Formats: sequence, structure tokens, C-alpha cells
Amino acid sequence: MRASLVVVPLALLGLACGGTKPLPPDAADVRTSATTDPGLFSDAIRGFRVRVPPGWRVSPRNLTPGLSDPREILAMGTGPMPPNVGGNLPTRTMTNLGSRDVILSVQERSTGSGHPDLDLPGGASDATSFPPRPDHFRLGDRPSWVQPEPGDGTRQARFWWRGFAEADRRFYVLVGVGANATPQRRRQIEAVADSLQFAAGQTWGSGPWVRVPPGWSVTMRDDAPTRRTVTLRDATVPPLAVVVHLNDPGRFAGPERSLDARVSVADLAGAPSTLPASFGRLGRGDITITPAATLPLGDLERRAATLNTVLESMRVTSR
Repeated sequence: MRASLVVVPLALLGLACGGTKPLPPDAADVRTSATTDPGLFSDAIRGFRVRVPPGWRVSPRNLTPGLSDPREILAMGTGPMPPNVGGNLPTRTMTNLGSRDVILSVQERSTGSGHPDLDLPGGASDATSFPPRPDHFRLGDRPSWVQPEPGDGTRQARFWWRGFAEADRRFYVLVGVGANATPQRRRQIEAVADSLQFAAGQTWGSGPWVRVPPGWSVTMRDDAPTRRTVTLRDATVPPLAVVVHLNDPGRFAGPERSLDARVSVADLAGAPSTLPASFGRLGRGDITITPAATLPLGDLERRAATLNTVLESMRVTSR
């Protein structure tokens, strides 16, 4: 199946996203690749990998740091990519897109955010807003919108926007092409979109946000106005339960922060234990672990590694 990026009027894009606040760029969430291959960017925390052509770079920052759901997991291109201080789209980068530059941004919609589906007027279903990923991304001849380039109202940058689903996850992709971008650049950006690979699993919540692999489940509740509880369960036999308590979650509103905590093999092998946890200087909490039954060391090491990946994925964003 081949599909072009669908046309969505710009006026509707403000409905597509929730939980945005005017926030300054934040240095706490710096994106780095898990591989040393300069032609490949691999992000185990956000669960994707993508090819990086020569002359392209991946932004180390979230370009929409005040947006909690959907949240940007990838921004890459050939020109400057300054972050926003608010808004649903990377408008600073878009309005400053160079005549020969291109940009690609991917945002992920959470599974358990609690936000109504406002992706299209009338509350469109997932099947409409997030159809299965096409075999190939093609820009087509009808961009979702155009805008004048800086300093020259006669030339217009073109932008395409679409939603799609893959690996039990839901995404939006934004593509921008400068007015004088070469055909090679246009083919490159289609090839980059085609190269995206997503790890299976689900993404939950916006305060906090956490990615879980297949076989895991997540529940979130507020025990009190000053305490939020996140329960992570691994259904693998024997089961494993991890409870994260966030004290005073209202203080966490702000730029994205990661959880400072790691679990060791000993934590999974011994008696139930409680470990300290924090989100930088924004607030503190704790992690309670109910260990699995006695397992061989290799199994414990694998489960500890998986659990640490889940904990490392946990982010507190704007609420």
C-alpha cells in the first residue's frame, strides 16, 4: 500500500494536542544515540531508530518542551532547530526553515493520557486519526499548508502532517521542505521517514509519561492531592510489581525531567525494598519493589535491565 501524507488544515492542528504551557527550553532531557554509527540514531528510551543521511543532524532537545501529549520523541533536519517556549508544533524551527533545508518531527500520542481524541473535528476515531503506517511515505503534491519564508514573501516553505499507528503505538509526523530544497533532499526526507523503526510497547500518561514493553501494564492514581502512585507490573512468570510514589506531583509541572533511580539485581532477589527517587530538583518520591521469586542470575539481570529501561523512560512533563 502506498499513501501520501494527508492534508490537514493548519487551523485544526491546535485541536490535535493537549497539555501545552509556555515553558523555557530545558537542558534536563538531552537526546543521545545508543549507537556510534553516525548514519543511525537509536533511542532505546523512546523506542525508535532512524537513518541519518550525511548533512543531517538529530536535535538533542525536544523542540516543543511545553507539550505533554502528544510529546515529541524525534526532531531532525538539515538546518537550525531552535526549541519553542510554548505551542503544539515546532513553530520557531518551522518559521526559520532555510530555503534549501528540510525538517522531520515525530510526536507520540500516549495510550492512557485521559485526553479526549481531538485530532479531527468531532472526535475522530483512532482508525481515522491513526491509520496503519503506509508501506512508503510520499509527500505528494498537496502540502498540508505553506508559509512564506523569512525575508521573502514570494517563496513558500511547504509542510505535510499525518497520523499513523504502528507497533501498538500512535504517532504524528511533520515534514517541512524549504522552497528551494533539491529533489535529492525531498527524496532523502521520504527515505528517512521510511527508515523509522519503532519498538513494540505502549506509552502511558502525561504526568508522568512512561514507556512499557509488551507484557507490562501500568496504572496511575492520585492517593492524595500531594501523592501520585504509578504501578508497573511485569506479567512474566513469576510476576514482578514496582510501585513509584511521586510526592507533591503538582510541583512537577514544567519542562521534561527524568527519573533519577536505578534498580540492581540484588533489589530483585531480596526482600521487598524501597529506593529513593527524584526528578532533579522538582520533587522527590520513592520506588517500592516486590521481588519476583528466586530466579537464575541471568534472568534477574535481564529483568533488572528491562526495568531500568522502563524507569529511565519515565518523564515528568507539563500537566
